[in-house]
Amino acid sequence: MVCRRRGRGGTRASVQVLYALLAAGAALLFMGEHGARRLYAAAYWSWPDLTARTTTREPTSTMLRVLFLSDPHIQCTLDRYEYGPARWDSDRYLRGSYGAISGYLNPHPDIVVILGDVFAEGFKATESEWQDYLQCLEDVFPVPEGAELLVVAGDNDIGGEGADAMSTIVNRRYAGEFGPMNSVKTIGHISFIKVS
Repeated sequence: MVCRRRGRGGTRASVQVLYALLAAGAALLFMGEHGARRLYAAAYWSWPDLTARTTTREPTSTMLRVLFLSDPHIQCTLDRYEYGPARWDSDRYLRGSYGAISGYLNPHPDIVVILGDVFAEGFKATESEWQDYLQCLEDVFPVPEGAELLVVAGDNDIGGEGADAMSTIVNRRYAGEFGPMNSVKTIGHISFIKVS
């Protein structure tokens, strides 16, 4: 059996194939992480013009732009996700989606309403983790200046589902940050009723 030494051309071709595969993998990763949402939005979202108008087509100043968010489950400090990129990626995706929809409500929403389960496991959070969660909330969903934030508590925020008992301490902490669990808040000409 005769062994032939591979020439430089074969090595160069192998390296070029490797680079091509790496570039294709990076392109697929980018498309999956960034491009798909943007391409889908450009192709299928056909949202109406939100210029404040009445049925007579005259501008009105009584229009209230409300952005409802539901169950974001901000990961931030969650211990069970030891793999840091999972937390980062989840919160980054929420931030990007929020930025896209907030930009559509130009100049910005007047009210941002989060309908429960703001945090992945807020009811289990230590005081330090709770502060981290609050910072993550500001980072993921920055409420524009002049806009209101209205948050309804969910079971992941205060407990109460299955064996996860509700605690007076956790309820007080949550209410101290977001107001009473059950309340009425009037903004503009609309009354919002919070019930947990």
